[in-house]
Amino acid sequence: MKFKFKLSYGTIAILAAIVLTILALVFSSISNTTGLEASSTYGVNQISTVIACGVVALVLAAVSFVLDCMLGNKIFSIVADVLRFAAAALLIYCFTIMISARAELMGYIWFSDFESGNATAISALNMAVVSWVFYFLGVVACAVSLFRSFCRKN
Repeated sequence: MKFKFKLSYGTIAILAAIVLTILALVFSSISNTTGLEASSTYGVNQISTVIACGVVALVLAAVSFVLDCMLGNKIFSIVADVLRFAAAALLIYCFTIMISARAELMGYIWFSDFESGNATAISALNMAVVSWVFYFLGVVACAVSLFRSFCRKN
């Protein structure tokens, strides 16, 4: 099957959003299971919600790419825009859950000396910060893809 289109900035942005979301999910999972006692002491209570919303955001981004680029109909393009917007909203939700889940740990490590010597707590927070960065960049990539079309027809 031969496609007659060129990839645009929107395509690169949505593919970057997919990769960044995968990385954010990986680091969220690592943050939840860092150390021996992390899952009980420093675990994120809503990690299943974060993973589920992240996976749904991945699926929405992939479906929006297929609808807009492969099918190319005007109605499919509108549906693809809605799906990209929903993917960005889900990534923002995951981002806020991860920040709120680590707010207490941030206070203990960054703003006081309660957990400053605890390597497990520091590692869990460091992995969470990395996941925040990837969630944020994924949201930015989704936003960029909303302003650019996916494919240019020849």
